[in-house]
Amino acid sequence: MIPYKPFKPNVDINMISTSSSVLLWIKHLLEEDAGDLLCETPNTDAVYFGNYTAETKLNVIADTLEACYSGSPSQSLSEGDPLQLEYQVSSQTFQHTHLSVTWFLHGEEDENPRPIITLDKDLTVKPGAGFEDHYRVGLISMDKVEDTTYRLKMPQVQQSDQGKFYCKAIEWIQDPDRSWTQIAYKTTTACNAEEKQKEDSFAMDRTDKNLDINEGDQFDLECSLDVGKEDPTHHYGLRWVFNSPKSFKNQQLKDRLRFSRPTSDTFHLAVLNSDTADSGSYQCRVEQYQLDCKGQWKQTAHAQSGSTIVTVCSIGNTSIYISFTLSLLSAFEVTWFKVQEEEGPVTIFTARHDGILHSAISDKYLVFGRPSVTHYKLTVPQISPTDMGQYYCQVEEWLLTATIWKKLASDKSGELTIYVHTEGNYPERSMSQFIELFLNELMILIRCVQ
Repeated sequence: MIPYKPFKPNVDINMISTSSSVLLWIKHLLEEDAGDLLCETPNTDAVYFGNYTAETKLNVIADTLEACYSGSPSQSLSEGDPLQLEYQVSSQTFQHTHLSVTWFLHGEEDENPRPIITLDKDLTVKPGAGFEDHYRVGLISMDKVEDTTYRLKMPQVQQSDQGKFYCKAIEWIQDPDRSWTQIAYKTTTACNAEEKQKEDSFAMDRTDKNLDINEGDQFDLECSLDVGKEDPTHHYGLRWVFNSPKSFKNQQLKDRLRFSRPTSDTFHLAVLNSDTADSGSYQCRVEQYQLDCKGQWKQTAHAQSGSTIVTVCSIGNTSIYISFTLSLLSAFEVTWFKVQEEEGPVTIFTARHDGILHSAISDKYLVFGRPSVTHYKLTVPQISPTDMGQYYCQVEEWLLTATIWKKLASDKSGELTIYVHTEGNYPERSMSQFIELFLNELMILIRCVQ
């Protein structure tokens, strides 16, 4: 047999032969094409060698696959905004078939559309090439809602996500040999996503202020953030900057600073026993961070407050930076308790995992310190007989996932008994009580220093 290929391969019906077989090719199969097909070749020999005819039955399955995208044809987004698209797919085929659904992105610089994520015919979810890291950290996902709706979710779009989104559905049927054959497909219209670089997602008070105080007085500075709608994936780093008008280094300033966080978006800096060298300009600077697709912190925005000009008297010029990191991927929450005879353990102070400090005692001044990453210290500067009793600390470890904090473990120390002497060589106001907590892999230790 001489191999034959059609002269016009784009016609509706063609025969394509090789040296040992003939293929009947129908470009657009119609429902009326169903029936028995007979293939016959004439015998040119004097005798018959085998069969010269073959018959097969052609079943034509109606194309009932329907797919549509009913959302907006375009969306304007800022970097970090969520994107959610829905796609309706249905089929009325009476045979048992499976569907696969794939979302595609065709960016301006893409030669071909890129598959983002697929819900395959065996109901497994597979990220497309180049989107594996996004899928691993939860930045892309696809859900099947009820029977016909397939939802693409991207909680934080990036500049690289700009382009046309569309969806393709394929209907599959399983042959007797257990192989899968595609019988129909549909592609939706595109949704064009235009993304703009996100501006600062938080605001700060940029008003300049003047503060005149007497030497020896305490003065307080406040830094407030207006974050609008709170996003649990955003975290902040804060530092206070001090500039004095002349070249002068105030070496004692750091020892007289007290930092507190009354609310999640308000930060206080207190300067105790002010000195003439404390005069100058104080400013709060904040940086916003967010986890990228590789699980690393990326700075997404920054801002600074107005300056507070503090005047004690004319001094020299210096700059001191006091840094405070508000969030870590894994953080500890430490709570100090006092055991009351009737009430049992009562909370006296908590250093939360998100950086908020809370004192449960309103009539006593407490000082919290963290000399190192694993060293927490609570100081009661002036103790009285009412402070006598048993104390202990409890620590909890928290882990930051893609969107929320989760508590991993907790433990508490042994109890420490405090005695207060008010006579003899132990004057009441000369004692300071330090309760310290050390964390390591082996133990939790409380130490009391008088």
